[in-house]
Amino acid sequence: MLISQNPVAKKYASAYLNIYQDSLTKHDIDNMCKAATFLKKNKYFMQLICALGIEKKEMVAVIRKLTQHFSLPESFEALIRVMIRHKKANYLLKILQDICTLYKKRNNVLELTIKTAQTLESENVTKLTTFFEKQSGMHVEARMQEEKSLIAGVRLQSALFLWECSIDQKLRLLQQKLLIEG
Repeated sequence: MLISQNPVAKKYASAYLNIYQDSLTKHDIDNMCKAATFLKKNKYFMQLICALGIEKKEMVAVIRKLTQHFSLPESFEALIRVMIRHKKANYLLKILQDICTLYKKRNNVLELTIKTAQTLESENVTKLTTFFEKQSGMHVEARMQEEKSLIAGVRLQSALFLWECSIDQKLRLLQQKLLIEG
């Protein structure tokens, strides 16, 4: 996940973390990321709330329901009240995404996607995660993804790194070599 190019969202997210980061748990951040995923999948949710022109009191009630549903920290409700007061509620998704990204960046956490042709056992996932932690020097949060095009092998991919050892990679390299040499 990359930091948004929106300077307003970035400033709100940064200010929030400057004040509350020490009181946030990993669980809080995970819940914020889940809320961001919900808002991204339901992208018209906040637009509709903002466009309806509902009273601040009712908007706060809707947002409170959202924060309760995702078990977001009380400190986040304070941020939302400020956003509503400044008429910036439409930035909620970007701010949540930036909070997640900045928190992970500040805590040296790297999101890693492990792609394989078939599902791996948890022991192998742990080995790959440990390998990538040693290579990157960062704490890794891994998620699995099946990708049949790899044929055999593995691809470890994050926003910053790519490491691959697969038949698909070897075929691509061979194709490039043949194109270059003619």
